[in-house]
Amino acid sequence: DGGDITPTVFTVTNQSGVASLERFTICRAYVHAINKDGAGRLDIFSCQMLTNGCANHNVNGRGFLCETACDVTVSNCVFRGNTIGTDGLGNSSWNSGVTFFVSNVNLLMIDTDFIGNGIAPTATGGGGREIYGSAIRYNNGTLDARRCRFIGNRNGCGGKFGGTVYVVRGLTRFANCLFLGNESLASTAASCSSAAALVFNADNYSHQHSISNCTFAYNLANATDCSAAIANVGTKTGNMVSVLVRNCIFLGNMVPTTCSVGSDICNEAATGTGDVD
Repeated sequence: DGGDITPTVFTVTNQSGVASLERFTICRAYVHAINKDGAGRLDIFSCQMLTNGCANHNVNGRGFLCETACDVTVSNCVFRGNTIGTDGLGNSSWNSGVTFFVSNVNLLMIDTDFIGNGIAPTATGGGGREIYGSAIRYNNGTLDARRCRFIGNRNGCGGKFGGTVYVVRGLTRFANCLFLGNESLASTAASCSSAAALVFNADNYSHQHSISNCTFAYNLANATDCSAAIANVGTKTGNMVSVLVRNCIFLGNMVPTTCSVGSDICNEAATGTGDVD
């Protein structure tokens, strides 16, 4: 228990070999529950990261942070209630990867839950307005998510931000995952190219993504050009983002009546493609 004072509860710095964390409950870190540094592999099994970073507005990766090239496996874990305070969206203009922030990482995530992260349910206006992923912000490498659940996470949308999971670049695969009741809030501007659940940003690099046997249900987006489930966004014509969707369920996802894109999937990338079957 970090008591909302301890900056980081676990710092893992192995340069080689494998480090493991198993059956820990980590709560109320002021900055990060776990900070990974070093090229060695990290395995996290059956851990819970709860209510971390809630007293600190300007933090990336409250539950987990890694910006070093390495392999990370997360299995049977829970990330719950890692939020940006109760007084709004924070004091900065953006927060990136509120719960789980990784860059240059090959990430395997199995049977892991993200529940109630991002903007606190009791938040009432004020502060910043943009969040790159209330649950995960992923940049570069490979992301393989299997049987993961994303439930009741809230993100702030401004420009091409938002998303429960926000992918900057890399190769990603989501299989048998659930996105349920996540919300995207257009905090200071009604126009927002984003989604409540899953966002791929084509403004950075060309990349490919696969979504199979997943369920997107009752996700909410309140912007005029923001999908509730999946969005492929970006304006740079030199980048190609390919999204393959197979055997998925879309149920009860909602956008405003003024919205100009579909409630389930929108492709707003200048050179993006979507293949849905």
